[in-house]
Amino acid sequence: MDLKIEKQGNNLLIRLFHPRVDGDNLILKELDAGSYHAEPVESLSIDMAEIEYINSLGITEIINIHRKFSEKNPAGFKLQLMNVDRKIATILELVDIHRIADIQTRI
Repeated sequence: MDLKIEKQGNNLLIRLFHPRVDGDNLILKELDAGSYHAEPVESLSIDMAEIEYINSLGITEIINIHRKFSEKNPAGFKLQLMNVDRKIATILELVDIHRIADIQTRI
């Protein structure tokens, strides 16, 4: 999976350039490799404009990202999923991801 991580103060923006999130844990691996969780992160936004498919392992990766940053930031952490395909947004809502992440669908 191709991705780019941008740090903006205490906020991270991840842009995904691949059509699938399917459990390779590449997002988590890139975050760990860059030691992005070493400092407090107030919010993390994932731009999913290119994503057309997500499976249960991909959903688990999103949950693990939230868990990792929430544990490191007891003062508060916000996860945002941007430009999500409507079908994927429906799946994410069915598994209650909207309880841990703000889901913004594509226009």
